[in-house]
Amino acid sequence: MARPHIEPFVDRDVPFKKMTLPGFPKGMQYKMLSLDTDDGACTMTVLYEPGYKQPPGMSYSEYELFIQSGSVTIGDKVWGPGSYIFVPAGVAIEALSSPRGATALIFWNFGEPSFVESDSDHPQGERNRLAMVNSYDKRIHSSIFASGIVSSPPSAVMNSAFTHLASRSR
Repeated sequence: MARPHIEPFVDRDVPFKKMTLPGFPKGMQYKMLSLDTDDGACTMTVLYEPGYKQPPGMSYSEYELFIQSGSVTIGDKVWGPGSYIFVPAGVAIEALSSPRGATALIFWNFGEPSFVESDSDHPQGERNRLAMVNSYDKRIHSSIFASGIVSSPPSAVMNSAFTHLASRSR
């Protein structure tokens, strides 16, 4: 069964909850925007508290992360507002931190949120599909899907966000 229809609502009226799922470090909070009760796939607004640190690791579900405010550092690269990160299931990313905090949308596409500390990809991880882009960069916006970096387009929400952000940067 697909996620049930949810009427639009303002998540500012909903308080953040502490992320308590196994594997996730302390310092991450969330607001549930939608949830597929059959497989656990979900969309959340997440808050990385200042000083948040997550070791290198992977998820058993692919996910998309869109930074709304603040910044996160993955490895030695800082990703700020408008950054889009697509992580295929089983692909390990470098340590993630947020020294000053950040707010983001996260889409767990085909299963519940998971995090497993790891320096290497799962044998079935498809690293060639990993995408980390600044969506304010017009060159990236126009070429990411044509280049094959991402073999299938992200969710309709992300397509809409790309279009909106690209129009604002012109």
